[in-house]
Amino acid sequence: MIEGGQIHQKTINNAISSYLMLFISASFLLNKDNEYINNSFVKSHTKVAFLIHLSFLVTYVIFISFAFLKDVSILNYSLSHILASALFTLLFITLLYWIYRASQSQVFKIWDIFSITKREKIIDIDNNQTLDEKDKLTLILSYIPFIGYFVFGQYHTNSSVKNIVHLNLHVSIIIALIYIFGYSNVSLLLSLFYIIFAVFSSINIIANETLIWINLSFIPNPEQKITLIKSYFKYLVNYFWKKEFLWINAIKDTQFEKRKQEEIFNAKILEEKKDVKFPKFLIYIPIINLFTLKFLNSKQRFHIINGAIITLLFIIISLLSYFYIIPSNFIILLLFPITFWIWYITSRPAYKMPFVYEIYETFVKIKNLFSKSKAEIKQRKAEEHSEMLQVKK
Repeated sequence: MIEGGQIHQKTINNAISSYLMLFISASFLLNKDNEYINNSFVKSHTKVAFLIHLSFLVTYVIFISFAFLKDVSILNYSLSHILASALFTLLFITLLYWIYRASQSQVFKIWDIFSITKREKIIDIDNNQTLDEKDKLTLILSYIPFIGYFVFGQYHTNSSVKNIVHLNLHVSIIIALIYIFGYSNVSLLLSLFYIIFAVFSSINIIANETLIWINLSFIPNPEQKITLIKSYFKYLVNYFWKKEFLWINAIKDTQFEKRKQEEIFNAKILEEKKDVKFPKFLIYIPIINLFTLKFLNSKQRFHIINGAIITLLFIIISLLSYFYIIPSNFIILLLFPITFWIWYITSRPAYKMPFVYEIYETFVKIKNLFSKSKAEIKQRKAEEHSEMLQVKK
């Protein structure tokens, strides 16, 4: 009960007790009669307490019950026990922190725990000046793994779609990797949590026309990652080889702008070329896309190269799994580049797939190096032959 801006001591005690009664305190949310419980102060802290209690349970299930990463050890200590101990300690400290907050009569909403969460009004997506069902459906589909990546190809410039798909991609990759390494129970549990989050977010889009998404802008996307790697490599080369030293931020900005301008330049060149006559999605289907190599002089040149490298990776993974070097389900990872960028065939014709196209460029550099070396050897032999003829004369 709150009177004149002052919170009654019984209300504070109930808020504190919500952190101490494991899950039982959730019943406070259903209470409608007790004025010392049925108020915003107690209920806000009850929601925080419930989330912390749930985190304790999830940590126990994943690292103790399912023994996630139990086979990995550091100094003879199981990694699952190390992570469980660390998380339990962190959660316990968090619990004490929020008990202190409650004792100081400070009111917080559940979303205030995470500074990376955000709620915003939906804006028009397809530029038809109205917020319609298509816009809402686009956002809802963006939460769905793989399907959301198709959507991203059409709306990759929209900030809302970009942020949702960014979260979708990283969560899906983590779940896929956990599944690939044999922890199917953990991957199913994490999938369940993501499904709940996606459903809740979708309902919020329909009912309130607002978005709830986690801001992961501090995690670079694939294009930013490859650019950062190149930037740091050039930074170290400048340092150790005594070249002109540039600040890392200056190198990063230059690399980002270079990649952007290069794509614009290549896109203009492709405008003069013809489209392929077959369904364009075949370009990204492994093995089948090998016939597309005959059409490298088309408008889809860069995507054909992307697809060919994916086929190469598919063959390598298949061979490694055949000889039991890696699990066969590693092929699942190829679904990400295939579905994520298949719509770029139309929206970004000069798109170079991060890390994948770099493999092709590495092959080209190696080939040019051998060709250059061969030409130099040939020229040297010609010079030696010429000198021998002059000596004979």
